[in-house]
Amino acid sequence: MTGGLHLNFPDELVRAIAAETAKFLREDGLAASPWLNVDEAAAYLRIPKGRLQNLTAARQIKFSPQGKSYIYNREWLDEYARRAAEERLDRSPERC
Repeated sequence: MTGGLHLNFPDELVRAIAAETAKFLREDGLAASPWLNVDEAAAYLRIPKGRLQNLTAARQIKFSPQGKSYIYNREWLDEYARRAAEERLDRSPERC
Protein backbone atom coordinates (compact mmCIF):
# COMPACT_ATOMS: atom_id res chain seq x y z
CA MET A 1 0.00 0.00 0.00
CA THR A 2 1.40 3.40 -0.97
CA GLY A 3 0.35 6.94 -0.24
CA GLY A 4 0.34 6.77 3.54
CA LEU A 5 -2.49 6.43 5.98
CA HIS A 6 -5.95 7.65 4.98
CA LEU A 7 -8.77 7.85 7.51
CA ASN A 8 -12.42 8.49 6.74
CA PHE A 9 -14.58 10.15 9.37
CA PRO A 10 -18.25 11.04 9.05
CA ASP A 11 -18.78 14.75 8.32
CA GLU A 12 -21.01 15.02 11.39
CA LEU A 13 -18.18 13.84 13.64
CA VAL A 14 -15.68 16.27 12.08
CA ARG A 15 -18.12 19.17 12.56
CA ALA A 16 -18.74 18.16 16.19
CA ILE A 17 -15.01 18.00 16.92
CA ALA A 18 -14.47 21.40 15.26
CA ALA A 19 -17.32 22.96 17.26
CA GLU A 20 -16.01 21.58 20.56
CA THR A 21 -12.48 22.74 19.75
CA ALA A 22 -13.70 26.26 18.93
CA LYS A 23 -15.72 26.32 22.17
CA PHE A 24 -12.68 25.20 24.17
CA LEU A 25 -10.48 27.89 22.62
CA ARG A 26 -13.04 30.62 23.30
CA GLU A 27 -13.48 29.51 26.92
CA ASP A 28 -9.74 29.47 27.53
CA GLY A 29 -9.21 32.86 25.90
CA LEU A 30 -6.85 31.37 23.32
CA ALA A 31 -8.98 32.17 20.31
CA ALA A 32 -7.46 34.64 17.89
CA SER A 33 -6.76 37.56 20.21
CA PRO A 34 -3.98 39.55 18.61
CA TRP A 35 -2.78 40.75 22.04
CA LEU A 36 -0.24 38.86 24.15
CA ASN A 37 1.21 39.54 27.58
CA VAL A 38 4.96 39.42 28.23
CA ASP A 39 5.08 35.66 28.88
CA GLU A 40 2.92 34.85 25.86
CA ALA A 41 4.90 37.19 23.59
CA ALA A 42 8.22 35.66 24.65
CA ALA A 43 6.83 32.19 24.01
CA TYR A 44 5.43 33.34 20.64
CA LEU A 45 8.88 34.57 19.58
CA ARG A 46 10.57 31.57 21.24
CA ILE A 47 12.94 33.82 23.18
CA PRO A 48 13.58 34.14 26.91
CA LYS A 49 11.36 36.59 28.76
CA GLY A 50 14.42 38.61 29.78
CA ARG A 51 15.41 39.04 26.12
CA LEU A 52 11.93 40.40 25.33
CA GLN A 53 12.16 42.77 28.28
CA ASN A 54 15.54 44.01 27.01
CA LEU A 55 14.15 44.53 23.50
CA THR A 56 11.22 46.41 24.99
CA ALA A 57 13.44 48.63 27.15
CA ALA A 58 15.62 49.40 24.11
CA ARG A 59 12.45 50.11 22.09
CA GLN A 60 13.54 47.61 19.46
CA ILE A 61 10.11 46.02 19.50
CA LYS A 62 6.68 47.67 19.52
CA PHE A 63 4.58 47.37 22.67
CA SER A 64 1.64 48.95 24.40
CA PRO A 65 1.87 49.85 28.10
CA GLN A 66 -0.91 48.41 30.25
CA GLY A 67 -0.53 49.68 33.79
CA LYS A 68 2.81 48.41 35.09
CA SER A 69 3.14 45.83 32.34
CA TYR A 70 3.10 45.66 28.56
CA ILE A 71 1.12 43.90 25.86
CA TYR A 72 2.29 43.04 22.38
CA ASN A 73 0.37 42.67 19.15
CA ARG A 74 1.09 39.53 17.13
CA GLU A 75 1.62 41.65 14.00
CA TRP A 76 4.26 43.72 15.82
CA LEU A 77 6.01 40.55 16.93
CA ASP A 78 5.94 39.21 13.38
CA GLU A 79 7.41 42.50 12.11
CA TYR A 80 10.22 42.27 14.65
CA ALA A 81 10.94 38.64 13.72
CA ARG A 82 11.09 39.52 10.00
CA ARG A 83 13.37 42.49 10.68
CA ALA A 84 15.67 40.42 12.90
CA ALA A 85 15.86 37.66 10.29
CA GLU A 86 16.72 40.17 7.56
CA GLU A 87 19.44 41.70 9.73
CA ARG A 88 20.94 38.25 10.36
CA LEU A 89 20.92 37.55 6.63
CA ASP A 90 22.54 40.93 5.91
CA ARG A 91 25.35 40.15 8.38
CA SER A 92 25.93 36.59 7.18
CA PRO A 93 28.62 35.89 4.57
CA GLU A 94 27.36 35.44 1.06
CA ARG A 95 26.82 31.88 0.01
CA CYS A 96 27.71 30.58 -3.42
